[in-house]
Amino acid sequence: MDQLPDLLNHFQETWSLTFSGPPLPPSYHILIPCQTPQGQDAILKLGVPNRELCTEIEALRLYNGKGAVQLLTADKKRGGLLLEAIKPGTALIRINENQHAAQAAADLCEKIWQTPPRDHPFPTVEDWGEGFHRLRKSFQGSTGPFPVRLVDKAEKTFDDLLSSMGEPVLLHGDLHHRNILQAQREPWLVIDPKGVVGEPAYEIGAFLRNPIPHIFQTTDFQASTTQRLEIFSERLPLDPLRMLKWGFSQTVLSAWWSYEEQNPNWKRWISLAGLFSDMVP
Repeated sequence: MDQLPDLLNHFQETWSLTFSGPPLPPSYHILIPCQTPQGQDAILKLGVPNRELCTEIEALRLYNGKGAVQLLTADKKRGGLLLEAIKPGTALIRINENQHAAQAAADLCEKIWQTPPRDHPFPTVEDWGEGFHRLRKSFQGSTGPFPVRLVDKAEKTFDDLLSSMGEPVLLHGDLHHRNILQAQREPWLVIDPKGVVGEPAYEIGAFLRNPIPHIFQTTDFQASTTQRLEIFSERLPLDPLRMLKWGFSQTVLSAWWSYEEQNPNWKRWISLAGLFSDMVP
């Protein structure tokens, strides 16, 4: 944040940008509306340079605007991305109809999934699963405030899925309702990919456990989840049980990641994991 004024000046001069409005509502990054020298509306996205920001850049380069926001240019060293401005930019979370939202997400999956380059920079699903080992190590082999039953089941489920995983593709890695925006050149576009390599069924886990906190207001969680699974399995197609199992084990992992970041929302994730666990044989 101390470097922000200098960073803004640097990108404004280097990319010949005209800032056209105040920063967008706070998020994990700084987002500033601007225009390119050609008069194109764009968004300058600034974040702390790290591996996750770099893999986002690489994923967007591979997508090349197909099903995703177009990356115009980027500076990994300084943590800057220049993105097309998506209009109207309404997030999928605004759609209350469960079936329509799942169909939109499934259509995007078909567009963005692709074979990763041979020497790709992306983490793998197995890498992300290391969170279970960090959890155990933090509590001397136990589970601390996390229910033993849920951690044991999630860990075993994750390992079983890894050992039987299908052909890996490049996944978005965080495909949920707030990362899917209504657009003009395509009905919907994804933003903020993390970029992770794994089987397609893994991708659906993030969608199943979202949107938070709205998902807790669902009158019949199991029926709603089953409907989503049916849509994904019909349109992609994928095994409903594998998607459900990935969703359950990822939800426990999400609780741990939140706990690592000292985010009190980890309790929400654990509560949601309990709901998924009731559906997983």
